[in-house]
Amino acid sequence: VVLILSLLLSFALARQLSRPLAMLGAAARALADGDYSQRARVARHDELGKLAEQFNRMADALERHRRERQRWGADIAHELRTPLTILQTELQLLREGIRPLTTEAVESLISEGNRLSALIEDLYQLSLADAGELQCELRAEDLCEWLRERAASWQGTAQAYGHRFQMHCPQQPVWAAIDERRFAQALDNLFLNACRYTDVPGTIELQLWTDSAGVHVQWQDSTPGVAEVDLPKLFDRLFRGERSRNRASGGSGLGLSIVEAIIRAHHGTVQARPATLGGLCMHIQLPAMVAPT
Repeated sequence: VVLILSLLLSFALARQLSRPLAMLGAAARALADGDYSQRARVARHDELGKLAEQFNRMADALERHRRERQRWGADIAHELRTPLTILQTELQLLREGIRPLTTEAVESLISEGNRLSALIEDLYQLSLADAGELQCELRAEDLCEWLRERAASWQGTAQAYGHRFQMHCPQQPVWAAIDERRFAQALDNLFLNACRYTDVPGTIELQLWTDSAGVHVQWQDSTPGVAEVDLPKLFDRLFRGERSRNRASGGSGLGLSIVEAIIRAHHGTVQARPATLGGLCMHIQLPAMVAPT
């Protein structure tokens, strides 16, 4: 009797264990075949239930990444198609004699070619970041002095856009490890975004300070701002806050993604938040370092 009861109990336990494992195996095979909608339907609160929950989270992430990859491919195709279509149309008009070959026509072709070239360069930079090959040669720099050397150029560009540029740096040196070329690329990108998107006449402000958390570099601009719901999405590729910033005055929508990749390569972070001036604030935080001897 004991042997029979033991066999029955073992059979029941085996079925209770094998059924969820079989369901997990079937869902895993479907997932491997490309069916990202599969989920493990295991209603348990033991280790098998936790395993099924982790599997479903993995499936959710894979499905989300597939959707993002599909959207990314469609958006890239659209961005590449626009300047190519304009170039083809203008060349056809010139070939057929509908549009005369003037300096303005040539400048228009050059402009579209430059736009296409810039988009390809942005895609190349992002591909380097994705592959972990966005190399930065970090060296100690006094950011106060480094920013002052670039202030004159930023001042002239801001005036050309019709804005007022202000910079606030502490009197004492602020040391940080940066790659000068890459870090300048990131700051120039943020500055040009502020120039393009700020209502004329506007104010663009750069602040530098340091505290126990690290080194802080912050761009602020005046109105218009960005909707709160759009702030977390600004660094997504090809995203534009079209409700608050004019798409026509912007670039490819890849610039902020490149900025985030560059700052991440500097072991720092960049965040978007509302600015006290009424527009957008871009806050960069870098690790602090002691002054070199």
